[in-house]
Amino acid sequence: MKPWKTEIRKKTLKNGATVILIRKPDYVQSFFLCGFGTGGFNVRERIAGETLQNRTGCAHFLEHQMFHYHDEDVSDLFAKMQAQTNAFTSYTETAYYFSTTADIERPLSLLLDFVQGLDITEKTVEKEKGIILSEYAMYDQNPDFRLVKELYASMYGRHPLKYDILGTEHDIEQMSVADLKAFYARNYDPSRMVIVGITGQELDPVFKHIEEQEEKYPSRIESKAVRFFPEEP
Repeated sequence: MKPWKTEIRKKTLKNGATVILIRKPDYVQSFFLCGFGTGGFNVRERIAGETLQNRTGCAHFLEHQMFHYHDEDVSDLFAKMQAQTNAFTSYTETAYYFSTTADIERPLSLLLDFVQGLDITEKTVEKEKGIILSEYAMYDQNPDFRLVKELYASMYGRHPLKYDILGTEHDIEQMSVADLKAFYARNYDPSRMVIVGITGQELDPVFKHIEEQEEKYPSRIESKAVRFFPEEP
């Protein structure tokens, strides 16, 4: 049996983005992910000494909206490149990713472009409300999910764990373009992004391609927003 030779390299780019690439020789499939340290816990944030209040579920709602890209669905664009894509939001992070057995350069460029450019309108936000409320209702009718949700709501008075990652029905219904744009500006800066790639290809050309792409996206913020947890009684 051949020894498994895995190469791992890490680099911080000029704009502050962290890149971690893993080479697994002879691997046919490649996987790339862009992650941001923002999620369901980002209800309250502090930036430059100021405390800001977000709507609950803002990170998850924004994740859905990110797939609107130049009047097209990003999933369809990836499919045309023979790549599959998806995303997830947890309490502490949001990530977007794709996998492919074909060429990685085009889908990697698309991944880096669409997560670093917010393209939403009142129309797309209003349409998304119905989709997320349907998702909310589906989870609410699941006994196990509902039990955990009610347990957290009963246990915590102020900690954001009392709110579901999807947010409350009221905040989903009231979500606005302004809410999402402000949240995006604070939390989706390149300096807060981690790019992870696993591939069988040589890493030097992949690093070069990512660096060239990121030249288009300098860091926009001077002070980083950090999630704030109020004191729990």
